Amino acid sequence: MAVKTIWPITHSCGHHAERDPSGRAADRRAGFAEWLAKQECTDCWRAAKEGDG
Repeated sequence: MAVKTIWPITHSCGHHAERDPSGRAADRRAGFAEWLAKQECTDCWRAAKEGDG
């Protein structure tokens, strides 16, 4: 069975991205992908932070 290296993520803002969580331990990758899905994408996060300043 092949190890999944690219995870499709649909962020809470609705944007889609593919992430490679191979830098994390294999047993933590799915949890990291689930956490990412609950977050805004990087672009939306940055836009929100710039609006705060």
